[in-house]
Amino acid sequence: MTRHLERRRFLRYLAGSPALLGGAACYDPDAPPAHAEGEQESAERFGFNRFPRALIEAPDEAADVFDFRALAERNLPPAHYGYIATGVDGEGTLAANRAAFERVGIRARRLVDVSEPDLSVTLFDRRWTSPIGIAPCGSQKAFHAGGEVAVALAARSEDHLQPLSTVTTSSVEEVNEARGEPVWYQLYPTTSFEVTKQLVARAEAAGCPALVLTVDLPAGSNRITQALSARLDQRECTICHQPGFANYVSRKSMFDEIEVADAVGRSRFAGLNQPAMTWEVIRRLRDITDMRLLLKGIVTAEDAELCIEHGVDAIVVSNHGGRAEDAFHVVVPSLPGYGFSERPRRPGHSRTRTARMFMEVMARLGYGRYGVQAGDIGASVALQMALADRDRMSGLHLNLCSGDPPDPDDPEAGLSPDEIERLRGRRAYFGEDERGYALIQGTRPQTLGYGLNDSPVGLAAWIVEKYRTWCDCDGHPETIFTKDELLTTVMIYWVTETATSAARYYYEGRHIPEPPYAPVERRVEVPTGCAVFPHELGFTPRSWAERRFDVRRFTYMERGGHFAALEQPELLAGELRAFFRDLR
Repeated sequence: MTRHLERRRFLRYLAGSPALLGGAACYDPDAPPAHAEGEQESAERFGFNRFPRALIEAPDEAADVFDFRALAERNLPPAHYGYIATGVDGEGTLAANRAAFERVGIRARRLVDVSEPDLSVTLFDRRWTSPIGIAPCGSQKAFHAGGEVAVALAARSEDHLQPLSTVTTSSVEEVNEARGEPVWYQLYPTTSFEVTKQLVARAEAAGCPALVLTVDLPAGSNRITQALSARLDQRECTICHQPGFANYVSRKSMFDEIEVADAVGRSRFAGLNQPAMTWEVIRRLRDITDMRLLLKGIVTAEDAELCIEHGVDAIVVSNHGGRAEDAFHVVVPSLPGYGFSERPRRPGHSRTRTARMFMEVMARLGYGRYGVQAGDIGASVALQMALADRDRMSGLHLNLCSGDPPDPDDPEAGLSPDEIERLRGRRAYFGEDERGYALIQGTRPQTLGYGLNDSPVGLAAWIVEKYRTWCDCDGHPETIFTKDELLTTVMIYWVTETATSAARYYYEGRHIPEPPYAPVERRVEVPTGCAVFPHELGFTPRSWAERRFDVRRFTYMERGGHFAALEQPELLAGELRAFFRDLR
């Protein structure tokens, strides 16, 4: 009992320790900048930094706009810098955007007089001497005291197009006065059309000639750099740090005359983005305004044609800092009895019961529709979820697919030579010698548990041996995983004392008639993707998997083994984005 309490105290200490947060400290305004003078973020992270850069001292010294990024990183509070620098998910999306732009070239024509080049463009009967448009970034007073008014003055001096954000911190009237003419107005559709109507009416009354409707964020996006940067800055900022959506929009100038909260401070509408937005919204906007209507975020020819059909005046090809449709809220449940999950108190905790628990978790978190990715035991749980929650599950992705041969007496019939070779190789690998752990855990979990729970060295041996043999590392796990990663896994089981309850999950599975120890009763109709990693424990040919699942994607991965998410996270994440892209 004493040791049990000591472990729990140690776990509580870790939960409040900077070590668990990667050593991140609170923001210190007097501390030196994170990057020394002249030091730059890596090209791999942002995709723009080919040469070393010294910090500029005046605007006219800038070689390009990225010189200003270095100044912003040094001078802005971390939370504000993270807001303006972030892309969807991580900075990989921004690097992908940069790489895409670099593939666009100029088709040069020769023997043309270029002594007096004309860069002007004409949009809606207005001639712009500059072809550059300034993106409608919101909350600009977080970066400069002048906010959008200062940007308007700069745009006026160079004749740049300036759409104004819905979440501007300067009023549209102030910005129009500074610009010397009405600016275009960018509109988030909001979840309340009554609020949207008031925003549109104010922009039109101010003389804005064009309405730019953002359509590429129907459900928002996941911006990791912004979230991580905010952790480093504990100061309260009236522009962006106030809690609650009603507090957030009430500090934006376009909402000054809109009642955004009820008597107890709750927001009267749910958000700026509208998950239910369809082409009907375009018709409704047409009915309430005479402004030119542009759609921002169109990225396919099919949608561009629909824009023409619905009378849209123009489109803006953009992806809002990376493809928002490739970003996900990630919910990572732990199987009952594993690590931080509560240990089952009674027998019978099957994969089917776990599936019901996870379905309930998703419902309580408010997800009316979700996708599932799983491997190992989780693949069996995910199968049960797909059978029971078909209407809410958009897709199922597995890195340990299962299935049955059409002819059990001749399982290799109809398979290609490559499939036969892979099938035989994996069967030879995952034979009796490799199945010993499962037999012990499935028959004597309590006996095993006493030893693992009593000896951290024994527990480490039991766990790390599987990393050694099951990952794609030729028997050298430290070429793939760090010692910290391996020890963290061992530590989680040790401090929570869940080695026994985790092993018991195998016992429950062997004594309850459900897959994989019993046949699957019916076919899974949820769209399914399978990622086949070369060093996975087993191999299921596509024709076998199709008998059990509605297989839409079947990918042979370049490298990786059983611990795919930890072993090859970038490969798996890319595969997930590709699979779920058309299932959102």
